Amino acid sequence: MYKTIIVGFGKIGGQNITDKMTRKSYRYSNHFQAIQRSKKFKLSAIVDTSKKARDFAKNKCQVDCVFSSVKDAEKKNGPFDLMVLCTPPLNRINLIRSMKNIKGIIMEKPVSLNLNESRTILNFCQKNKIACEVNYWRRFIPELQRNKNLFLKKCIGSLQSIIVCYCGGIKNNGVHLLDFIRYLCGDLIRLESSRRSKIFKSGVFEDDYDFSFYGSLNGSIPIFGVPLKKRFFRENSIEFLGSRGKLSFVNDGRLLFRNLTRVHRGLDDNKELNYENNYNISINYDLAIPYLYNHMEKVLRKQKSEISSLSNALKNELLINNLLK
Repeated sequence: MYKTIIVGFGKIGGQNITDKMTRKSYRYSNHFQAIQRSKKFKLSAIVDTSKKARDFAKNKCQVDCVFSSVKDAEKKNGPFDLMVLCTPPLNRINLIRSMKNIKGIIMEKPVSLNLNESRTILNFCQKNKIACEVNYWRRFIPELQRNKNLFLKKCIGSLQSIIVCYCGGIKNNGVHLLDFIRYLCGDLIRLESSRRSKIFKSGVFEDDYDFSFYGSLNGSIPIFGVPLKKRFFRENSIEFLGSRGKLSFVNDGRLLFRNLTRVHRGLDDNKELNYENNYNISINYDLAIPYLYNHMEKVLRKQKSEISSLSNALKNELLINNLLK
């Protein structure tokens, strides 16, 4: 088993196990649960500078190997094979450099708050042959992993356009949706903010905002981004419009359904979308993080390549950086 250390024990590290709605909607919603489920990874340490977080790990998660620093954890239980990095994206390069003999990293996005540090982390990991997956979790939904290349065409035919609705910051939430589009469809060639768009502060980062944007996929398929105000309701969604219907990926990725075309009820020789019948597509969205660990185990054994690599994360950050200029 791979000895694993979680650095940073906030909600995604493990604390959301006490959230009633999260527990109701997700079987596995954090790294602690995914590691506990895995037969390939052993949780050997949790590190957090916050005493409150350490007490949570000890009392609520029943973990004994809890430390206030990576140095203390390595001295007591190291060396580690896998680091799960859930800290805020500040000075992560120093943490990574301090780890001895680390084989892999699972990292929460963003990699850092500036492109130069992200490139430094990428170069360090490549030079030291450290495998790294960044948790753009939609990439690890099992049903989409198996059918990625033909999924959209099978559901709705040839892609016509894409509509993105998001709230809570382009860096914090919007980037997940753009990454998912890139995963299913290919790289975005052009993306820019609308000059007439209202821009308002949002998200957990100081320089994060919600605003409308537009662009194209592979130079031909239009993409439109629509910001929403979270105080009214939360929605992060993508609508893919194709030649045979529309595929909607809504409610933060928990619901997937399609609407197919039918004969238009008001005009001859036309078609319309059938909104009276939603064809739900079953997806195990709450197995995404466990599948991230399943895949990382294969990466560490040199059987697979990263699905959500550091270089991919850097492309996402470059897209967002250009949008915010």
